Amino acid sequence: MKFYKRIRTAGRAVDFKKLKDYQIVPWIKRAAKELGLNIDDQACAYLQHIAGNRQRNLYAELEKLHLRYGEITVDVAQVQELAIHSRIYTIFELMNKISEKNCGDSLTVLSRFLEEEDKKSAPLRVIGMLNRQIRLLWQTKSIVGKGGRKRDVAKMLGPARFSVDDFMKQSKYWSVKEFEKGLYLLYQADGLLKASSRPKPVLENLILSLCR
Repeated sequence: MKFYKRIRTAGRAVDFKKLKDYQIVPWIKRAAKELGLNIDDQACAYLQHIAGNRQRNLYAELEKLHLRYGEITVDVAQVQELAIHSRIYTIFELMNKISEKNCGDSLTVLSRFLEEEDKKSAPLRVIGMLNRQIRLLWQTKSIVGKGGRKRDVAKMLGPARFSVDDFMKQSKYWSVKEFEKGLYLLYQADGLLKASSRPKPVLENLILSLCR
């Protein structure tokens, strides 16, 4: 016990706080520099968009980029090219297919995503991402409907602004009633997932309803 008391007396506690959204791009720039990777600001923001805010995931993607491109300055197109072959891209591919109301491809990508990811967390992650996607599509449609332009939509999207063209195109496939119905269906599916041992049929039925 004296040993541990001495450690507590001499030691220091370090609080590793989770980075806030606006701190991620500067962190990516610093981490890339340490690796010897040249990456522009837009590519950093796009990497955050597809990989999220977890530093371990971001660092892993930076290492892949460094191995592939070396000292060449990496831009958005190169980050996207690498991401297409990465697991982190699958969930965004799924969101795009559902947003386009492409039912067949949506179900195919869903199956691949559920096979790749953790069985417990993956279904709820789909629900969370769909909630975000539908709300962003709705906001996009609202901005455009009020006379807003591409730059207005991009400002609203924030880190997702690199998908502004996709959001503007996909929002045309949805009516306000479909957005309202979509959020209600998500609420129902969330409850079913928490009570069901077979999440895949729940998600498949959800996607079928959203894409119709």
